[in-house]
Amino acid sequence: MAIFIRNALRPLFAVVLIARCGIACAVDIEIGPGDDFRTAMQNLSPGDTLIMHGGTYSLSSYFELDLAGTAQQPITIRAAAGEQPVLHYVDDSQNIVNIVD
Repeated sequence: MAIFIRNALRPLFAVVLIARCGIACAVDIEIGPGDDFRTAMQNLSPGDTLIMHGGTYSLSSYFELDLAGTAQQPITIRAAAGEQPVLHYVDDSQNIVNIVD
């Protein structure tokens, strides 16, 4: 009978572990101008912070950013302390980054 109870509780433990990981798994990601900042931005999860080092980050095509943070776990994109990242688009016919929702 004890084996049945342990096996029956496994899904509950998995749910608790996943729920706790939402808070514990938030990460700080640091990137520089030579890194793929599009992918870094698009893969941010609730609680994550993207830290952009100084320099120019160039875009040559449409870029839409669609992220879903929460009030408890916001997604933050910021400059590294004392540095100034610059987002540059090669044309002035559209926005540099389109933020959706």
